[in-house]
This record gives sequence, C-alpha cells and structure tokens, in this order.
Amino acid sequence: MTFWKRYWTIIRPFKRHLWIALVWIFVGTFMGLVAPYTDKLLFDLINTWAMPEKGADSGIIDRLLVFLPKTHTMWWAAGIILALKLVIELGGSTVGFAREWAWFRLYLLMEERMPVQVMSHLLKLSIGHHIRENTSKSITKIERGASGASELAQRIFGSILPQLVAIPVYVVVLFVLDVRVGVLCLIFATLRMLWMWHDHQSLAQHRKRTESLYQESSTISYEALSNIATVQAFGRESHERERIRSAQQNIREIEWAQWWHTFIGGFARDGLAKVSAVLIVLIGLWGLEQNELTLGTMVMMLGLSGRLGESFRSVTRELVDVGRYRESLVHLLDLLDKQPEVISLPTAVRVPDLQGRIQFDRVSFAYNGDGDALHEVSFGVEPGQMLAIVGPSGSGKSTLVSLLLRAYDPRDGAILIDGKDLRVLNLDDYRAQLGIVPQQVEIFSISVRD
Repeated sequence: MTFWKRYWTIIRPFKRHLWIALVWIFVGTFMGLVAPYTDKLLFDLINTWAMPEKGADSGIIDRLLVFLPKTHTMWWAAGIILALKLVIELGGSTVGFAREWAWFRLYLLMEERMPVQVMSHLLKLSIGHHIRENTSKSITKIERGASGASELAQRIFGSILPQLVAIPVYVVVLFVLDVRVGVLCLIFATLRMLWMWHDHQSLAQHRKRTESLYQESSTISYEALSNIATVQAFGRESHERERIRSAQQNIREIEWAQWWHTFIGGFARDGLAKVSAVLIVLIGLWGLEQNELTLGTMVMMLGLSGRLGESFRSVTRELVDVGRYRESLVHLLDLLDKQPEVISLPTAVRVPDLQGRIQFDRVSFAYNGDGDALHEVSFGVEPGQMLAIVGPSGSGKSTLVSLLLRAYDPRDGAILIDGKDLRVLNLDDYRAQLGIVPQQVEIFSISVRD
C-alpha cells in the first residue's frame, strides 16, 4: 500500500482530469452492458417472426407487439429495436471518443508536468547527491518514471478498474438469466483471477531486473559518449560497443522470458474461456429444448460470456504493463523522496549585500563518513584581500571552495561570512553574490548571450 499512497501524491494534482476520464469510462461500461440486451430483443423477435405459431417467448416482445400497428407489425418492431441498437452503438462510439480524449489530455498533462516537477526537485538536491548518483541513471529514472506515471494511471483507471467493475456485473446478470450459467462463470472467473494474480506476482523479480538493466545500458551509453575523446584516444570503440551490445542482449533475454511466461499463462486461461463458452452453449441448448430460455436469452448469455472473457484478457494484458510501469515509477519515487542535505532554514537571514569577510573556524569535514578531508582548518580573508591556497592533489583545496559555496556543511566548526554562520544565511541570497571560475568549464547548449 505504501507504493500506492506515494503514487497518489503524484497524480493528485491531476485528480479533476482523472475524475472526468473516469466518468466517461463508467458511462461506456454501462453502455457496453446495455448493448447485449438489444441483441436479446432482436433474436427474440426473430424467433417469434420465424415461428408465429409458437407465440412470443419474451414478455418484452409481447408488450411491444401489442402497441404497434397491426399491419407490418414485425417490421415495425424490428425497426424500433434496430434503431435502439443503433443509438446505443453510436452512443458507445461517442463515449469512446470522449474517453480517449479525456485520457489523452490527462496523459499529455502528466507528460508535460512530471519531468518539470522531478527536475525542480533534483535541482534542489545537494551537490553531494549528484556526485554520488550517476547522471545517466537519473535521466533514465526521470524519462521512464515520468512515462510510467502517466501510463500507470491510464492502465489502472482507464482499463483495469472499469473491467474489474464490469466483471462482477456480467456474472450477476448471467446469474439472473440462468443460475447454472452464473455458477459456471463464477467458478471460471475465480480460477482465472487467482491464476492471473499469481502470474503477476511471479513476474515481480523479472521486472526489477529489467529496470536495472535499462539503467545499466543507459549508463554505458552516456559514459561512452561523454568521454568520447578518451575512448577514441585509447582505441576502445569496439570495447564500448561490446559493452552496449551485451547490456542490450541481457534486456532482450529477460524481456523474452517475461513474454513467454505471460503468453503461456494467457494461452491456458483462454483455453478455460473456450471450455466455458462451450458449456454455456450446451446449457443454452438444453434450456431451449426445455422451453426454459428464449433464443434471445441464449444469445445474450453468449454475448455477456464473451465480454467477460475479453475483460479478463484485457486485465491480464494490462497487469503485465502495470508491473513494468510500476517498477519504473518506484525508482522515480525513490528519487523524489531524497531530501537536500543543504537547505535554507525557515528562519534564514536575508543578505541583500555582503561585505565579503570570510572566516573558517576549526572546520572539519569528511566525505561519506570516511577519513577527514579537512581537520580543524582555521583562517580568515578580509574584503578585497586575495588568498592563494596551495597543496598537493587531495589535500582539500577543492573541498574548501565547496564548503564556501555551501555545497556541503562542515561536520565540525563553522564558516562565518561577515561574522554570521553561513548556515543561517539565506542560500539563494548568498549564492547570488558569489562569483566562481571552476576548474572544469561546463558548456550548455544555449547561445553565447545566454
């Protein structure tokens, strides 16, 4: 349940659009239940038309025929039923269009806003996080997770939920039409549901492995391209190509294994559906022979049992995708759960104008709890004064600058700016007044003016 609570926090901003989409979905589901009833009426009429000496087998048809003109009565009845069927079918198409429109709008909104939301969060995280976290993995998590969030909403609310509502309704209606058919469908529905859930759970580990492989492949590609000068200088093109090929082959193999698992289970469950359909036909024929059922009722039972089977097939297909998208989203949610290590306190002091007096007071710092990178370092710099810090690689020069930028906070001691502890200053105000020329120049894909 924890995952679904976290997922709801993501889709909550879109709940109004979600409710609109759900309304159209349930209207469409209701119309899908009405359509088989028009088939029942039509076939009951055909049965009465073909065998007038037998009389109408349907009370609805009896009442309809009484109110119609005495000439061409059957044609009038057929016209009314066909018109009703046409209205329902056209209405279903219209509702289907409205449903697709609502879902596509929701999908576009989530695709638009989710990456912005995630990037806004990532930009707030401390530099230490970005140093520890591989950039390509973060990008893969954003792309696959954002897509997974919108796809998951569509699969769950757009397909699985309506089908799970329709399935028990189908079973209840079949019970009303014929208890034997209802019991049969209930047994087969329960078996298919349990089997389907077992398959869904058994694929969980495969999905986790698949998601890890996608991130691994993305990392290999990103590192090879971002370090292309080194790769070419050492003639390692074929080596990097082989690493990418191997990663993609691993993805293909595990995806193929998942497909076979899903296919075999689906094939067997479809076999159950076919057996169920044959048994329903036999029950219907028996009911016709004993005058317990009308032809229209039998047709309606076959139509509903077919829709029941299609609902199960739809849920099975969607559950496979739900598991895949869920795993992608878990990694994104973990990313969103990370909190900045360096933040501005609610009581942070605004600093519109700094003089620039710097003092390190017995500052100690260690990366990831390892040995000290700095140990009780103290010095001061006055405004306008130039200070050079010289030392071998790893002696802590860059660490001093990182602490001054407040990329990290000291473990012990304090850094004072104009006599105030750096940790109590408003971070945005402070960094807006800093200038730095980095060791490595990062180039953005923007204009020189930007």
